[in-house]
Amino acid sequence: MVRRGVLTLAWAGLLALGGCVQRALPVTAELPGGTVTLTVTPLFGLHSDWERSLRVTNSDGRMVEEALFEDRGWWRGSHLYWHGSGVYVLHEGQLGCTGLRIDPPAIGVRVNALCAKAPVGVSERPAARGYPASRFYAELYYVGRFVERHMVPELRDEAGEVVVFQSYEEAAEGELPDPI
Repeated sequence: MVRRGVLTLAWAGLLALGGCVQRALPVTAELPGGTVTLTVTPLFGLHSDWERSLRVTNSDGRMVEEALFEDRGWWRGSHLYWHGSGVYVLHEGQLGCTGLRIDPPAIGVRVNALCAKAPVGVSERPAARGYPASRFYAELYYVGRFVERHMVPELRDEAGEVVVFQSYEEAAEGELPDPI
């Protein structure tokens, strides 16, 4: 009898854990010529732990996708920038930057000095392609950010997806920590 009770309790525990597993949550930034989608999948934990992937799709439907480092509670958002060379940049703070191209879709494109912070006053440059000049990076223009909803005070109490994309029109560029 005891053994049967233990098995029943184990199955109940597995079912409860299964109920905690959530679906993948894609968040898309619409860009000229295509999209950049950050997909986060919650990991089992007591705070925001995410398995993350990045997908770039062009207007013809061609795409490339790549897994990003798992987040174990450190992720506070990823900023998306545009570089004058036409490359987009996903800035991950401590994990540095990843260059990406919309057409043809590519992730891991190299651009010099992507994460190098610039002297104060770089934002006095004019906008490019409609994006404001970054306040922190001399060659980058701020597109927006992927961020957890609870990190945005004005969105905290609204229902909706756990992670959102906020364009430069919705949220000013914040400073990310330097890469490790």
